Amino acid sequence: MAAHEPRCVTALEVLPVRGRSRELAVIDTLVERLAGGRGSIVLIDGPPGIGKTRLLRECGERTVSHGGRLLSATATEHQRAVPFAPLFSATLAADPPVGDADALRALGSVTDLRYWVVRELQSAIAEAARATPLMIAIDDAHLADAGTVTALRLLMAALADAPVLWALTTRNGTCGAAIRDAVQALGAGGVAHAAHLLLPPVDVVAAAGIVSDILGSSVDDSLSQLAAQAMGNPFLVIELLHGLREDNRIHFAGGRASAIGPALPRRMVTTMEKRLDSLNPMTRELVGLASILPERFSVTLLARMLDRRPAELVGAITEAVRADLLIGDEELLKFRHDLLRSAARNTLPESLRRALERESADVLLDLGAVPEDVAPQLARSAEVGDLAAVASLRSAARSLARADCSGAADIALRALELAGCEPALRAALLAENVELLIRASRFDEAEAMAARALSGDLPPQAEADIRVSLSMLPTRWPQHRAAENRSVLTLPDLAPVTRARNQAWLASTMMLDGQLAAGPVAREALEQLARLDDVETETLAKTTVAAVELATGYGRRASAICDDVMAGSARLGASSSAGQAATRYCSMVLAALGRLEDATANVAVNRAVAEAERKTSTVQLLDMIQAMCDAAAGQLGQARAAFAPHVQTVGAHDYVVADVVALTHLALVAVHLDDKTLIRHTSSAARGVAQDGCTDSARVRARCVLVRAAWYRGDLTSAVRHLGQKAPLLPLPLWPTDFDNAVLTARLAAATGDEVAHRHAGMTLDVLERENPRAPLLSGVAQYVRGLLERDVASLAGAVNTLSTAERPMLHAAALEDLGQLLRDADQRDAAADTLSQAFDVYSAHGAVGDARRTARSLHDFGVSRRIVRTRAKTGWESLTPAELRVAELVIEGASNPEVAQRLSLSPHTVNTHLRHVYSKLGVNSRTELKRVAAVKRRPTRSTRQSSGLRAV
Repeated sequence: MAAHEPRCVTALEVLPVRGRSRELAVIDTLVERLAGGRGSIVLIDGPPGIGKTRLLRECGERTVSHGGRLLSATATEHQRAVPFAPLFSATLAADPPVGDADALRALGSVTDLRYWVVRELQSAIAEAARATPLMIAIDDAHLADAGTVTALRLLMAALADAPVLWALTTRNGTCGAAIRDAVQALGAGGVAHAAHLLLPPVDVVAAAGIVSDILGSSVDDSLSQLAAQAMGNPFLVIELLHGLREDNRIHFAGGRASAIGPALPRRMVTTMEKRLDSLNPMTRELVGLASILPERFSVTLLARMLDRRPAELVGAITEAVRADLLIGDEELLKFRHDLLRSAARNTLPESLRRALERESADVLLDLGAVPEDVAPQLARSAEVGDLAAVASLRSAARSLARADCSGAADIALRALELAGCEPALRAALLAENVELLIRASRFDEAEAMAARALSGDLPPQAEADIRVSLSMLPTRWPQHRAAENRSVLTLPDLAPVTRARNQAWLASTMMLDGQLAAGPVAREALEQLARLDDVETETLAKTTVAAVELATGYGRRASAICDDVMAGSARLGASSSAGQAATRYCSMVLAALGRLEDATANVAVNRAVAEAERKTSTVQLLDMIQAMCDAAAGQLGQARAAFAPHVQTVGAHDYVVADVVALTHLALVAVHLDDKTLIRHTSSAARGVAQDGCTDSARVRARCVLVRAAWYRGDLTSAVRHLGQKAPLLPLPLWPTDFDNAVLTARLAAATGDEVAHRHAGMTLDVLERENPRAPLLSGVAQYVRGLLERDVASLAGAVNTLSTAERPMLHAAALEDLGQLLRDADQRDAAADTLSQAFDVYSAHGAVGDARRTARSLHDFGVSRRIVRTRAKTGWESLTPAELRVAELVIEGASNPEVAQRLSLSPHTVNTHLRHVYSKLGVNSRTELKRVAAVKRRPTRSTRQSSGLRAV
């Protein structure tokens, strides 16, 4: 061999892994766990070129060597609009396949695709893992579609106890945040055994080892020093060696390799253009053209674009492969690295790149690609007036909206830009854009676009579509949303389905506004929808009727409607605005009925859909309903953490209905917890709502907050004054706290004899006793209210018995307490003491400090000593002290340490100490992680509902 002739570089696939001893030790542990029948998750994280794919391959090889089976796939950019593409590739493309390919693909016609796909995959993977431990490897998971990310999170949680090793790679930074958050949440929550391998640059010794492995020789300092300039990135080390080899700058002598000269090779300094210039013209053209195609492309596509037969490309493809630009990927080709693809694309003039991308989109569509696959190329390359591109982008947006509403909105916005001055087309696109922006929770953009559109001359149908979309805005108060629906009623020449949908949305906004007339309006909508095929809007109208039925005392009717809705959930398009609103209202009715398990299950399923589609507002609304369930179930700490940030919003007079929900429930939680500071804050916020609330129901509930605070202080005169004269205490829509308010009013009437309080309690009783037979919770509350008003032991005992089987422990405990007081007044001291002790036990079990202390004082009169011993958890939200929790809440809202110190009148040092304790107890290291944990904290199951942090003695 000549002195300056480089040796043949060793095939990269057989090279050892260098500089990753720690990571390999973790992988060995996980593989051993898998061989022992235990599952795990490993996320390999790092920048491009750091060696993620190589480590993933090594993990797979070690799994197979230990008797496991490898299922692998790579997520790609061009498949981001195809739901579950990498998961299907890993499972259905395996040999033998894991899962029923026909069944899973058939689910593509089901609107609520995600839930059923996850369920089918879970069953198939579990069955396969029972036969052979599995490793499921997804490379470049940061490129996966939102549906895949959500499915992975759900599957990893559901199969945590199965012998499945989930191995994922992702780039660091924001692009990999979704998959990173999912893995970290599962690990932090104790759901699964998870390892996060953040790959650092390899050290200089490892870099030198890579050089030695590639060259098949020991190396001297000259090569080691050059390799060090790659900053520990294995890919760049390899690129460096290829560049030196091309420059003929590697010298071999005496079994040792050295570099000729200290300069970097031209490959690393010049440009990809120079590298392409070294190729044959045909190869150069092929590589440049390939750079504008999807990440993985076929020879057929290349041939069509080059107007050649595939056989004519053999030489050029071979040269590109030998030049390490392209590699084979199963039956397709791709660039060896994204950096190469990007560099090659940038060698093309902008105008030529756009023209080629536009042409490639047409070819892809002609070859059978779906619009979602070519949407990115069309969006980049089409010119204004390209109506064919507009049609394809509209189709892509409609399909993508089921998986990623924000991405679909971006595509639709681009279609609008390309539509030019075609009036009818622009009007239709404007309506579609407003709807998609609202579904994507991009409300400001939607409002601005709608305002511009409505200020012009629109066809009636387009105006109606825009106004119906505006009636869905959760950032508006119900009466303002209903105004849009009423405007639609005056428009001529509308499609029947538009009128029916508008009628259903009008009914729902009237219901949220507290108008019982929403019932007839919803029934009229149902009559119109009976002649149409719109299951989602029909369900919206049904749940509106259910809410009205409940508020007027017909709980069994409301419950039956919800059962019907849940039974038909497979047909319900939960990703549509009407479908998601319907499921929220159904959950809200179930929560008010005391069917908390059903409400929680309904929330969980639909939250997964909303999360997959990145509907942040919908997720927040569902979290609010879940927090309502938490409060009703006696999970006071969780409810407090979820509701507390909204008090500041209400106090700033920039609030919506959801904030009033939070205020009402938080005020009740504060009294249960005996949190005087929180009671003061909620009362202050409630005074503003009671004076200027935008709806009657908001003002009524704000007054109930003030009544409860006055009752807590023992100020019965103020409590009666706050009660007001006219508004009903069971407003539409009913919330779980409304029954607590009904009981409080009856207590107030019994304690004071006040005529107004008696009248309110009597009106409430009329509603609660209207149906016969009654829904269980309504029956229990009716017995409770009647027992208080009539001081009837039998009625209160009946209430205790009925509420003991309900999912409302705080109401049950309150009924026990009041029954005990009535028995005491009847001189039944033993029975009274026993009943009060039962109340004390329930209060203590749920951390209701204020109620437990009050009951303990009553027991003291009987000579019975009961006390509560705080057994605070060591970790988690329940472990935080009140001071730590207040600091955490403000930090979650975005306050800095000095701002927290000022608002809580603490020293910065004290705030810092509290925050350190919060980080330690929640297992986080930063404000960002704290906010993330607050957003994804796990919800309680029935088995955890009795945990409290208090022990009764």
